[in-house]
Amino acid sequence: MMRTLQGWWANARDALDLMWTEPLSWAIVFGTAMWIVWRVLKTGHHELRRAAIAMALAVWVVAVLAVTVYPLDYLEAPASYRLEIENIVPLAGTIRAIADSDGWTMTPEALAAQKELVAAEAGVPAEEISLSPHVSGPGLDAVLRDPIGNVVLFVPLGLLLPLGWAATRELKNVVLAGAGVSTIIELSQLLFGLGSVGTIDDVIFNTLGAVIGFALWLSADGIVERTRLGASKTGR
Repeated sequence: MMRTLQGWWANARDALDLMWTEPLSWAIVFGTAMWIVWRVLKTGHHELRRAAIAMALAVWVVAVLAVTVYPLDYLEAPASYRLEIENIVPLAGTIRAIADSDGWTMTPEALAAQKELVAAEAGVPAEEISLSPHVSGPGLDAVLRDPIGNVVLFVPLGLLLPLGWAATRELKNVVLAGAGVSTIIELSQLLFGLGSVGTIDDVIFNTLGAVIGFALWLSADGIVERTRLGASKTGR
């Protein structure tokens, strides 16, 4: 598990280097700052706590875009690959990746095609090429990086929303927010080829991350409430 987390962090760190290279990132932060100023002018008083949470959410959005939409053009997947069944059937891609993590055996047809390809590159007859039908897999640690990363990525959303806005202090609203934001991102990847490959599994794991963030908020809120009640009883 530690290797999985280390691999995920290495991938995330590379993507986060892009956070402030796109004009959209600065537009999001500037727009949030303008919204905070507008709120202050409208209400006549500043809400420091909500302003800080709003800015934290803006930075989170920028980070999410860097990880999901900003990657370089060479990572763009062909349309035919983006619409494969593993990308649009819930958990099909994840189950397939886990099953293939230790490797798989090529069919005779696939092995023959691979021999032809190697032979053409080497400039020799295919009969002279000897290949093993077994293909080594990436390993379970590598396969789990994406699911774990997608969960962790959306934890801040589920934590920050109820901290700042009472309307989101219900699980269903956090689920809708997590699923909605993730769906927009994945559709942009799936339909337009932005960033990496959009999949339904990413929506599932992103939403799970938002739910975990909400659970963390609930736990923290319960601790604060119990502490407050204990203090009031002691004061009596």
